[in-house]
Amino acid sequence: MKLNIPSKVITDVNKLFKSTSYDIRAYVGEPGHFFEGEAILTPEAMKTVGNLMALIPFKRQDGSVIMLNCGDKIVVGYDNGPTSKILAEAFSEGLAEFGVNVYII
Repeated sequence: MKLNIPSKVITDVNKLFKSTSYDIRAYVGEPGHFFEGEAILTPEAMKTVGNLMALIPFKRQDGSVIMLNCGDKIVVGYDNGPTSKILAEAFSEGLAEFGVNVYII
């Protein structure tokens, strides 16, 4: 499967991934208008992040490199924010497109 990264995600990549954070935090829009206008963290962005996570190698503290493989399992959790479930589902969809089995909790 070919990876198709939306141009808005490419433009906003430095606003999604911050070197000082352990997670992804970005503007989602205003209540009643989530994912519109200047929103950075959108379902489209999270699906792309899921695609990328399924494809990139991760370096462990001991220096070894691991990757997710088709058929591997991953658990995705989220908080009770108004956009969390939608974003978790989009992220999970991105992983699943590359054969990763996702369990949303």
